[in-house]
Amino acid sequence: MVLASDVWDSNSYQCMTIHRADPNQSERLRRALGLVYYAEHVEVDDSAPKFDAKKKWANEGNL
Repeated sequence: MVLASDVWDSNSYQCMTIHRADPNQSERLRRALGLVYYAEHVEVDDSAPKFDAKKKWANEGNL
């Protein structure tokens, strides 16, 4: 399925949807916004390892 978008269009996807975008050919940043909803019954699993995105990106040289 191809979804053609114009400048300033917004697209939304379910988090498990595989999707891609062509390279940004402008001088402007392509911004993204991620939202996560946690239902009222969700509990924190303190035994799970913590994910630190900044540390991961820094280790990969992307920060």
